[in-house]
Amino acid sequence: MKFVVFALIFASFGAVVALQNATAVTVSFAVWSLQTSLVLVILGSAMVGALIILLLAAPVQIRLRWVADKANRRVSELEAKLQALEEKKLAAPTSELNKENNRDNGQPTATGINKDVDKEMNTDGI
Repeated sequence: MKFVVFALIFASFGAVVALQNATAVTVSFAVWSLQTSLVLVILGSAMVGALIILLLAAPVQIRLRWVADKANRRVSELEAKLQALEEKKLAAPTSELNKENNRDNGQPTATGINKDVDKEMNTDGI
């Protein structure tokens, strides 16, 4: 919306300039000479300037878009890795308990925890 408002203001400004500068001028460049309306010279110069700016800015915009796309792909990869790690973390406590319980190859112990705890309890002479 801002672009449309800016374009209308610029067009209005151009129309005012065109109405006030209808005089004929001679434009000379090297050996070339042209007599035309001042409005056409002003508008032509503005269009050539806009074209030059567009040509100079296009490579920068293309490079920035490429960098942004690369960064977005990296963010997606990292988010997927984070989600996998979070899922692994949520699954880890139950698997850690299973490892502790299965450390003794299914042999029951006095405390039901593991052999190390039982050894500590038996060294006290109990």
